[in-house]
Amino acid sequence: AFEQEYDDKFNLEIKEDQNGFYAEYEMKRGDTVWNLALKYTDVLGDSHHVRNEEVSQVRSVSELITERSGIEDARRISVGTRIKIPLELVANDYLPSCDQVPLNLRRQGDSISDDELLEAILTREEVSINDAQVPSNGDAIYLIVDSGHGHDDPGTYNSMRRLSEADIAFDVLSRMNRIAESNPDVNIIPVVSHSTNGYAVRDELARDEGGRCSNGSNNFRCGLEVTTNPPHRVRAGSTITGVNLRVYEANAAYADLVQQGVDPDNIAFMTIHVNALGPNTRGLMTFYPGDRTDTRHDMPQSSQRRSSVYTQYEEVRERPTVNYTSAQDAEMARNSRSLAELVVDESRNQGIEILPTRPVRDSMHRNSTFIPNILRGQLAPAHILVEMANIANPADASLMETPRYRENLAQALVNAAIRYNQ
Repeated sequence: AFEQEYDDKFNLEIKEDQNGFYAEYEMKRGDTVWNLALKYTDVLGDSHHVRNEEVSQVRSVSELITERSGIEDARRISVGTRIKIPLELVANDYLPSCDQVPLNLRRQGDSISDDELLEAILTREEVSINDAQVPSNGDAIYLIVDSGHGHDDPGTYNSMRRLSEADIAFDVLSRMNRIAESNPDVNIIPVVSHSTNGYAVRDELARDEGGRCSNGSNNFRCGLEVTTNPPHRVRAGSTITGVNLRVYEANAAYADLVQQGVDPDNIAFMTIHVNALGPNTRGLMTFYPGDRTDTRHDMPQSSQRRSSVYTQYEEVRERPTVNYTSAQDAEMARNSRSLAELVVDESRNQGIEILPTRPVRDSMHRNSTFIPNILRGQLAPAHILVEMANIANPADASLMETPRYRENLAQALVNAAIRYNQ
């Protein structure tokens, strides 16, 4: 936990402009201003759990950061944008520690107190804290995570309990993100975010009243969007566009990581869902891409890629197609199966109900046998789909309503990714 905190701390750089001192942060994929407010300020003290009455506090701090950074729309922030966090908002934990203070700011033979350190920072034109020797996290797993559906698309829906797949899956993703914040062995890169709640974990899921967000519905899922540039919100009748853009965004995240020097073998992709298979079926199951199908690499047709539906997104323009060899395809299938099996194993360890018959599968079967679109064209060496539960089953649905069960699921998925990387 210390190493992760130490590493995170040095993503900031103390600078000054005409408005005073600030901590600069460079936005990465999956980042939101809301997340920065939770991580780097004292708005909630030591807790990252946002209660309903605290939402306005976090929103106010997020707005201060957005305004200080000169950003008009917090939902339209590109990767690489430099965010200015007013220094008076930055938590003490994220100011440089005493042993990282440049020598010219130390008094010979004296220790320096926190107050003196802050004063030294405030009286220096610029103190870079990126120059320190940061422990390498090169052996960590970088897990790119998608939570299915969102906005107009609720996914599977339990009308009696008013539970939507989009809401459940996103809460588990948020919990995975929180777990990773204190674990140096894993990094979570989400491809979905919430425009107002960020990745705040919620004990109580929102009651989904159904309906389309574009028609005025105010369900929690209406704030969910794919973290493309610009962000994408799934509209009724165009859910396949949302799926394809998740693939493009995941591949862009993968390419970014490789460019930053991350070993491709340390990168994986996971998309998390719940299904509705009827009232008598229970338990978690996983899917990985088998290597026996000709449609494994399908992306949107070339005519679609040339339309503004897709070309408005930076990720599509940068990498419109994906190609790899049959040997690479077979290796990806083996890697993905390994990750899928570890998810089942770690879920059992966490007391998660497992589908008793073939919980690890290489394809889906409805009217025909197919590989889910979200797993086609993925660049990450291992990529799987996890159906965490069956919300058409009363017992599974009841469990998914409990925060402890969702936390156990999140822990199981994180543990599986860490084991895969060992």
